Amino acid sequence: MKVSDIKKVACVGGGVIGSSWAIQYAMRGLSVALYDINDEQLLKSRGQMEKSLDALVGHDAIAQTQKAEIVARVHPTTSMEEAVSDAQFIQESGPERLEIKRSILAQVEQYAASDALYASSTSGLLISEIVAEAAHPERC
Repeated sequence: MKVSDIKKVACVGGGVIGSSWAIQYAMRGLSVALYDINDEQLLKSRGQMEKSLDALVGHDAIAQTQKAEIVARVHPTTSMEEAVSDAQFIQESGPERLEIKRSILAQVEQYAASDALYASSTSGLLISEIVAEAAHPERC
C-alpha cells in the first residue's frame, strides 16, 4: 500500500495522544474514526481536540473555518468494528501496558482488512513484543 492510498485512518484510544493524532490526520484531509471504550472518554477527546484547535486558531496557524472542517472529519465511535473495518491505517494510542496493547491489536485484527497498516504510539515497549501474538505482524 502506498501512502496515497490512505483515505481513512482509525485512531484507537481517545486520550491526549490519540486525540492529537486524530487532529493531525484530519488536518491532512483524511477521514478519521476515533475509537474509545466509552462515550465519556470520547466527549473528553472532543474537548481536547477543540482546545488544541482553538490554540492553533489563536496563533493564526489555522482559520476558524478550517477548525470546523477538521472537527467534521473526526468521527467518534465506541465500536472497534466501525472504527477499523474500512481504515487503511490504524494508529493505536492505548495505555502503555503490553497486555492492553496486545489486546487492542487482537481486536483490530478481528475487523481490519489484512493489508491495513498498524502503528503503535508506544514510548517504552518494543513493537516486536506487541505483535508477538499477532496474526499479521508484518503490517505493524
